[in-house]
Amino acid sequence: MNRERSTLKFAALSILASILSVLVGFLGAPILRVLRSVYGAKYFWLTGAILFSCLAGFGVYSMAFLLMGTWLTVGLYSEAEAKGHAGFAAGLISVLIGTVFVIYGPKLLPGKNIDFIAEVGSTIESIMSQVQSTNNTQESSSMSLFKVEPKTIIAQIPSILFLILLMSLSMALMLDRKTALMFNVKYERIASQIRLLEFRVPDHMIWLMMVSFLLTFVKVGNEAVTVVAMNVFNIMMGFYFLQGLAILEVLMLVFRAGPFIRMLVYFIIVGQLFFILSAVGVIDYWIDFRRRIRNLRARGSHNNGEQI
Repeated sequence: MNRERSTLKFAALSILASILSVLVGFLGAPILRVLRSVYGAKYFWLTGAILFSCLAGFGVYSMAFLLMGTWLTVGLYSEAEAKGHAGFAAGLISVLIGTVFVIYGPKLLPGKNIDFIAEVGSTIESIMSQVQSTNNTQESSSMSLFKVEPKTIIAQIPSILFLILLMSLSMALMLDRKTALMFNVKYERIASQIRLLEFRVPDHMIWLMMVSFLLTFVKVGNEAVTVVAMNVFNIMMGFYFLQGLAILEVLMLVFRAGPFIRMLVYFIIVGQLFFILSAVGVIDYWIDFRRRIRNLRARGSHNNGEQI
């Protein structure tokens, strides 16, 4: 009976993770991490292959590859972690493999040769043309100031996809225990080398961010260079967003923010002010906010035993 219940729970969680991964992006990733850790590699990868085949069989190729991209990202990092190789490099490689699979995988389908970027690009152009026609009808002067060419967004699809998978892996590492508790699954987490409070982008990558920023906003006369720089800059801002998130979490621990305050802060800052938090992560290279916050706490209050 227990084995039947375990099998049913595994099947239910797999389907739920698939739906969330396809529809909401990163929300299914914590469930995938729990599935890999609790039920093992064999069932995890076999189930991913079956679900991918089902979606591809029904002709929804974009959903199939998005799902498998998330599955690969979370799964490959978990495999590296199980072998003691977790860390920034393992996370970066996992996300890169997931991104490449989603973009170039559809082209390898026999007799299909589907261009993922072209399909997404046509959807974006359709949506933007509808928005533009609405703005022209309403003659909105405020909206007319904000004009973005569809080709500019389409050129950034690789980095946008990378950021989605990066956030998926981040959510998987942050919310795995809470997810297991929510679904009443016994979960023993492997000690990961990536912890939110300690996350820091390697120092040498600040130069990559600065060069990509320069090449993105300064015209160099070569469109290919600008496109590559734009994508690299977006990816670097995603990494520094996570570093800014770590600083924010340390700050909320210092001020002992409750669940409601945390939810409000994350909704306002994380949801609405992405680039501000990324900028905080960049500035942290010179300021080291977490060290200063901890020093202020150590000088200003007695030690209550809480680890920050």
